Amino acid sequence: MLAIPKNEPLWWQGPTPVRADNIVDSLTPQQWESHSAGRGAKGERQYDWVLMPLWRLQRSEKEREYGHYLLVRRSRDEKQERAYYVVYAHREQADLKTLAQVAGCRWEIECGFEETKGECGLDHYEVRQ
Repeated sequence: MLAIPKNEPLWWQGPTPVRADNIVDSLTPQQWESHSAGRGAKGERQYDWVLMPLWRLQRSEKEREYGHYLLVRRSRDEKQERAYYVVYAHREQADLKTLAQVAGCRWEIECGFEETKGECGLDHYEVRQ
């Protein structure tokens, strides 16, 4: 799973690049599902999610067992901010609920890094370029 910018060009329905946000703009409200990204400081972190298969040239039968997907998280407030991810997964295991939980692990990992840096005093030695 890789976080990408909204203007990332992706092959959606063929080998013509389409921006990630343009793919999502074409979706209907019914295509979004509500899932938790895990527990946060204030309880469950509920978001709307959508998973879209991406086009990819796959020559062998073994290659066709796996696929690339666009996973999008949308906040449930009035801003409806989005986060975009490209996922490479086995087709039989690429279910939206599981991938939403995996994407939510990033938040937990980043919180752990910040906490550890503070405890070790490394937060005072950050380099900015």
